[in-house]
Amino acid sequence: MKIDAQGYTLDKLDDILSAFETFLRGKYGDDFYIEAKSVIANIFTTVAFQEMNLQEQIAYLIKQLDPEQAEGDFQDALYERLLVYREKGSKTVAERTILGTAGLSVDAGSMTIRNKATLDEFVNKDTVIIGQDGKVIADFECVLFGPIELPKNAEIEVLSMPIGVSGIETGENPKVDLGRNRENDEEYRVKYRKEKSKNAKATRNANYSNLGKYVEDPSYLNIVDKKTDNSMNAGEIKIIANHNTTDTIFANAIFETVADGIDTVGTSTMTVKDNAGEDVTIKWINVAFTQIAITGDLKIKTGFLFSSVANAVKAAILEYIQNNRIYGLGETVYANEFIIPAYKVDGVENITNLQVGIYGSMTMGDSQEIIDTSLAMFNADWITLNEI
Repeated sequence: MKIDAQGYTLDKLDDILSAFETFLRGKYGDDFYIEAKSVIANIFTTVAFQEMNLQEQIAYLIKQLDPEQAEGDFQDALYERLLVYREKGSKTVAERTILGTAGLSVDAGSMTIRNKATLDEFVNKDTVIIGQDGKVIADFECVLFGPIELPKNAEIEVLSMPIGVSGIETGENPKVDLGRNRENDEEYRVKYRKEKSKNAKATRNANYSNLGKYVEDPSYLNIVDKKTDNSMNAGEIKIIANHNTTDTIFANAIFETVADGIDTVGTSTMTVKDNAGEDVTIKWINVAFTQIAITGDLKIKTGFLFSSVANAVKAAILEYIQNNRIYGLGETVYANEFIIPAYKVDGVENITNLQVGIYGSMTMGDSQEIIDTSLAMFNADWITLNEI
């Protein structure tokens, strides 16, 4: 694994095995080599997989130092240094009227009610005293965080109540403060960008902040100008995006984001109106998708059906990509990244010659570079596993 000022590069399986071979030649002579499919090859391949797994963990930690990629507690630690805090989850609080003996003190937490339809439970939040009319309005807090509703017409079951309380009823207009889920990583990231850019125009941070809300992941947006690409003309900006809205909305967002006097360039075009009612042409690039083919030779254990194991391996690779990887614009796809999820499938004895390429192309290799205006796309139909 190489780490330098430009970032990091993960070793491929062949790189690690070659390093082992070079080390052992220093001990046993220049004619030493690791014979394919031998016992020692299997041992070093297993060790190499462990090394690759360790490198992936190191890469994960490196990403946590980048505000645009940090997650969870790592994201909290970075953003709080800038006094940007994640909005915590809250619980729904709903009013209900407690019925019972006048003057009775009903302690906080002594009553539990349940919405009969949804089974959501609520507990009285504060200590209250029943009035002379035998009633008192109390706040009931849901036991779970999130926007859990307790409608006015909900049928309520009383699960527990102190002696002297006869039941509850719903008032004419009970107040409900709906709870919310904990702010997720992407919502928190958008807040961070807004704070960082202060909603200014004509700055790269502001452009990313204002347009970032229209993409599912920050890596689906790239903004190029003279500073980042010397082939660009001064005063030009090229926006590449896999946006999640209409072209009209995205074009207007670009217009509101980019400063006056800056020319937008690209293959997608939309006309918007400025404050004076004049037409302004906005250009950008909607990304293309590169279909990625994956091939490999699969050996299964005795007693397993090849087609079943092969389908499970395909599913495991796609599940790994869905749950663990987001391939951004222009990112390289490495074949060795799919080795570990493949080996985790029950029935796999060995998988070799794992390669990637563009679907429909005859050229396959250890990696496939994606152009900077495209995103990698995967499908089980584009994975080919040969039985050995």
